[in-house]
Amino acid sequence: TSNSTSNSLSSSVTRQPHDHRGLHLPHGPTFIYVLGGSGLCSQLLNGLTLKVYYEDTKKKSFVADESQYKYRLNDEKGVLTGYFTPTFPIIDHAKQYPLAATHWNAPRYPPQ
Repeated sequence: TSNSTSNSLSSSVTRQPHDHRGLHLPHGPTFIYVLGGSGLCSQLLNGLTLKVYYEDTKKKSFVADESQYKYRLNDEKGVLTGYFTPTFPIIDHAKQYPLAATHWNAPRYPPQ
């Protein structure tokens, strides 16, 4: 049972490369997880849990927004893109918000 769970998780994690240049997600609605508030470990665990839930159960694409998160590698890279190699799209800066409407089927992002 744990082997099938592990296989399911690994296939879920390797679905899409981290690339903002014209990336179109494979299925309709998108769930955008916004990092903020609590510590890094809590954010990573919550994000991965929600990624699996929304992709596998709700059939939604997953995008993480770390544009406003306090932990960053530098001005150009947030913590996810700076220290990890995400296999899902990341919003690093507010200037990438238009991608939500054009590529990720979230026309009203960010919420006002």
